[in-house]
Amino acid sequence: MELSYVIFILPPYTTNLKKRIVKSPKLYFYDTGLVAHLTGIENNKQFENNIMSGSLFENYVISEIVKNKYHHQLLQDFFFLRTQDGMEIDLIIQERQSRTLIEIKRNKTFNPKMTRHLKSFREESDKCCLLYDGESLPPGEIDILNYQDYLE
Repeated sequence: MELSYVIFILPPYTTNLKKRIVKSPKLYFYDTGLVAHLTGIENNKQFENNIMSGSLFENYVISEIVKNKYHHQLLQDFFFLRTQDGMEIDLIIQERQSRTLIEIKRNKTFNPKMTRHLKSFREESDKCCLLYDGESLPPGEIDILNYQDYLE
């Protein structure tokens, strides 16, 4: 399925290469419409009321970012980060000298709590973004962006 571009695997982020192999990767679909169909979601109302809507939204945003970077032939690696106590960064884009930490939320209203994991894992050279379904806010320490603004 990976070779036919139905799914892609997002490995866990760690500085220890052996641990990358041991930890469980996450599986994403390139086509979230296929996932919606397979789970019985046939319209927007069903999507809004489905317990998987947050996961589907995250899958959609991550797949669009990955497809965009591959399309532009950018040399970047993609990971996610999850600690044993459940803290998670949805997407880490690793470049040669820097990385971008991205948290994705299916909310229309910004809440500062949505950035707490980004603040916990951020290093000085990192760029951090919260992508959500609300309005983009002025630039700051963490970019708070509507996901569509980021994908443009």
